[in-house]
Amino acid sequence: MDDWLSLKSELQKQAEFSGGIVQVTFTPDPNSDVLLVSRNKDMKLKHVPERNAVRWETEKEYGFDRLSEQTAPLAASLIKR
Repeated sequence: MDDWLSLKSELQKQAEFSGGIVQVTFTPDPNSDVLLVSRNKDMKLKHVPERNAVRWETEKEYGFDRLSEQTAPLAASLIKR
């Protein structure tokens, strides 16, 4: 769970430096989904604890990325998608 919270924090930081992301939305519930909204598309992120992974989904594709202690590279990758 700590990796998920770290990833959410890192996504917020990365979004501030990225010109393409308009909004990162999450609710106070630590298990909540995250929605990345850009000018061109949206991406929904969901924590999958049993796989220690993040499920990401856009309008046309989806996939899984494993969570690790190093959340910055994963956050950057998700922001670029």
